[in-house]
Amino acid sequence: MDNLGQLSEPITLEIEDGFVTDVNGGEQADELRTLIKESDENAGNLAEFAIGTNPKAKLIGNLAEDKKRAGTVHFAIGDNESLGGSLKSEIHLDGVVRTPTVYLDDQVVVDDGELVDDIIG
Repeated sequence: MDNLGQLSEPITLEIEDGFVTDVNGGEQADELRTLIKESDENAGNLAEFAIGTNPKAKLIGNLAEDKKRAGTVHFAIGDNESLGGSLKSEIHLDGVVRTPTVYLDDQVVVDDGELVDDIIG
C-alpha cells in the first residue's frame, strides 16, 4: 500500500464500540479498507483520539507538529500497546483532520477547526 499522505478526497471512518466498521471515500479509502481487512483483528481499533490545543503549532506536513495545532483532531487506528493500551496490532496508522467538528455528548467542543471558547475556559 502506498503512503496515504495527504488525501486527494475525504475518507469517512464509521466507528462502533471502538472499532472501524466501515471506510468510505475514493481510491485511498479503498486502500485503507483493504489494509484493515487484510491485517489482524485489531487493525481497526481506535487507538488514539486527541484534540490539538496549541495555538502556536502550525500545519507543516509533519505529524508531530500538525497534530498539536489548536482545533485539529489527531487519531490513530491499530496498535495501542505503546500508548498504555492492551490491543496489539501489526499496524498503527495516524491521521490528522484539519477542520473537524467534534461533539462530546451533545456539546460542540471544536467547530469547523476552531476550539469553542467556553470549553477551554
